[in-house]
Amino acid sequence: MMEPNEILNTISNKYKVILGNELTGIYVHGSLAFGCFNYKKSDIDFIVVVNETPTIQEKEELIKALLSLSDSSLIKKYEMSVVLETFCKNFVYPTPFELHYSITHLQSCKNNLREYCKSMNGSDKDLAAHFTVIKSV
Repeated sequence: MMEPNEILNTISNKYKVILGNELTGIYVHGSLAFGCFNYKKSDIDFIVVVNETPTIQEKEELIKALLSLSDSSLIKKYEMSVVLETFCKNFVYPTPFELHYSITHLQSCKNNLREYCKSMNGSDKDLAAHFTVIKSV
């Protein structure tokens, strides 16, 4: 069984290949950051910070990596947001995001990943809380 940190290392390595130099960092928030992760209930929550908006193909590859991990590990749930570095340095509320994925969107991704990746962007008020957690842990 892969431990959460092993899964995060796998995600990090895959995302480095997909995004290359555009990847600034990957930051954990949620139960894993607070040290109360539960294999049966928790998801792995993380924010991907990039210099430039990923292409549709890159967005698809990011989600495919998570879907692949869901199929091959005991941990099935992930929540991931892709945010531009500029909004981390110069905070905007609600915070714009380039891509978001969670188990809630699994069927939409399976039905038509390309359309999902084209339409899944906007802003999210919750990102402010996630940034606060990331800065405090």
